[in-house]
Amino acid sequence: MGWKTSYTTMRRPYLISLSAATTEQAVVDIASRYLSQWHPHELAEIPASCRPRGVSDAEEMADAALALTKARIDSSGAQPLLEEMEAFFAMACKRISELEAVPQRLAGKPYLTR
Repeated sequence: MGWKTSYTTMRRPYLISLSAATTEQAVVDIASRYLSQWHPHELAEIPASCRPRGVSDAEEMADAALALTKARIDSSGAQPLLEEMEAFFAMACKRISELEAVPQRLAGKPYLTR
């Protein structure tokens, strides 16, 4: 069990946290904490062109997910850390989509809206 495996395992709880997030901001906060768990030598394995520096909203998260996916497709051979980060950002975007799809009752209104 090398350093990659142990660090990757330590970040797994962030995937569970995503499924429990109830707001877009909660997903963004989880993504920020997730990124803070990456060590510099791990981040160095993510291509600079797609390495997220941070995320402040759903749009930045979607941009990061797309860049990571493109980098994975363009890569040659297995890159476990790139694959892990890509999967996390894809799941985060999926969770935001799920939250946006839930109808919300507007304050003071007797009807639901998206």
